[in-house]
Amino acid sequence: MLAYTKEYYNTYVGTFRDPRRRILSAFNYHRHAYGLGQRFQEELKEKHTLKDFVTFPGISSCQVKQLTGRQCATPVTISILDLWRAVRRVKKFFAFIGVTEYYTTSVCLFHRMFGGKISAVEFENLRPTGDVIERVEAEGYTTLPKDAWKGLSVNYEKYDWLLYVVVLDMFYNNVKLYGLEIPAKLEEERRKVGKYCDEWIGFVDKTMMVTAQLPEYQPTQQCLSYLEENG
Repeated sequence: MLAYTKEYYNTYVGTFRDPRRRILSAFNYHRHAYGLGQRFQEELKEKHTLKDFVTFPGISSCQVKQLTGRQCATPVTISILDLWRAVRRVKKFFAFIGVTEYYTTSVCLFHRMFGGKISAVEFENLRPTGDVIERVEAEGYTTLPKDAWKGLSVNYEKYDWLLYVVVLDMFYNNVKLYGLEIPAKLEEERRKVGKYCDEWIGFVDKTMMVTAQLPEYQPTQQCLSYLEENG
């Protein structure tokens, strides 16, 4: 478990992910639910849609939980206060932020920021999806196509989504700051997210400069109205 005291400011390294993509990955990988307990696995095996899976007690808010001292699928109720604490910890304690869907750019950004020679092994895929899917289906699990996450409302993962858009903004800004070429998909995603979430992102940046407390007003609703197909 990470320590979050001031001597650890700006020391940690982390890679984050769009929570809808993370849910699909967990769904297709034996309904992955670390921290929930093996006794629930057979019940999870019978969940055949992302909505049914993500609404199962303990499944949502994995990234916020891990930033607030819990395991990914610990069955606890997450609140806006937990989100605020998670975002604050990312802002203050993480020296580097990567994004899974932009893995190559994340690796290049890390080396641009901290130096060191890039090695080919850093780009190897150690767990190809095709091999995993074949094995999981042989064990009797249903799986979903790789774009199935697009149909899942961000409201089912609202706290991880509100965390993710802040992380995405930090990552995008660092890619620009350190002079790397911005992938077209990253440029497009940041543009689409910004239409809905720039108020929330700006609120976080402004408010955390002056207070560690959670303000009464949080402009989250517009960000949570994000729709993938609206682009």
